[in-house]
Formats: sequence, C-alpha cells, structure tokens
Amino acid sequence: WISYSPAATEFDLGLAKKELNRVTARDSATLRSTELTLGAATIQIALENRKVVQTFAWGSAPRPRALADDYEVKGDSLAIDTPAEILKELRAFRGAWVGFRPDSAQGERDWLAGDSITAFFVSRAVAGSAPRAALQQLEARRQAKSFYRLAGSGDGATKPSISYARADKIVLTMQGGDSLKVQRVEMSGNVDGVQL
Repeated sequence: WISYSPAATEFDLGLAKKELNRVTARDSATLRSTELTLGAATIQIALENRKVVQTFAWGSAPRPRALADDYEVKGDSLAIDTPAEILKELRAFRGAWVGFRPDSAQGERDWLAGDSITAFFVSRAVAGSAPRAALQQLEARRQAKSFYRLAGSGDGATKPSISYARADKIVLTMQGGDSLKVQRVEMSGNVDGVQL
C-alpha cells in the first residue's frame, strides 16, 4: 500500500490536530494500490502518521470487490488491515467469497465462500523489490463452501478431479513460499461434500 490512489464522486476528509486521519470516498468509489484494486459504493481509509492503516468498503451498488493478481474477494462489506502500509488481514462479511487466480484453460476460479471469510497475510521478501504480502491462511465461517479442481498429471497417471465441500468452518493453509497452493484443508462442524 505504499502508493494508493482513491477515486469517487464525493469525498469527506477527517482531520485530527491538523493532520489528515480519515478519507471517505462515496458514489462508486475506487482505491488502487500497488497490491490491490478495491471498488465499492463507499470506501473509508484510516490514516496514522500519513500511512494507510485500515480500509473499509461497503454498500450494495456496487458491492465491495477487491482484486489482486492472485485472488478476488467479494462481500457485503470488507475490512482491510495494513499497519505500516503492509497488508496483514482482510475480512469479508455476509455473502463472502474468495476466488483464486483463474485457470489458464477456461478462466474459471477455484473458490471459498461463507458468511464471513478472514484472510491472513505474511510479508515475503522479493528479490530486487520491496517485500510483498503473501496469503498464509483463509478461514470461512458459517455456511462455508469450497470448490477446487486438481489437474491430472501430464503423463496420464492421474486424472483431473473436482472437489466441492460444505462445512460450518473451512480453513485453508497455504504452502510456504507459494500463496496459491493449498498445503492443508481443515473442515469442522457439519461437513459433507463430493469428489469427482
């Protein structure tokens, strides 16, 4: 979040001791940063020491949507924590949905959904540039659902498969070093699903 650019029809600014501490953008607001593009009816940014530390997005037209290179997040409202302008946590509420990078064949996303989803990030060093946020874990609660596809091996030893599951809670833990590959899936509560 080192560089960010808000756009909207209407802005409200908040000041504390002559320092800008809040910006609220209304009417089809958009916020672009180095890692994420966020769109919603209303977006509010909280600042401390001239750095964005928290961002909220809400409203129904358009519904909040965050888009990054590797994932897309939707919900009735979003809350994003960026202490020191480093992405640490993203929460989506009511009708929350997270989709991973679309596959190259059909452009479809594997996804996780629930009444609420929390995404936890870690800062990962990138050679020759500033550290980037990497997804560490996703947690879906209440009416959680997941859909993902596994490609078959190129030698024909394993065939492609599709998995759909439902549970009260689903937790995806990503592989260290790759925020797109799932290392572990944990489901609890009322669990059912199908694997094809």
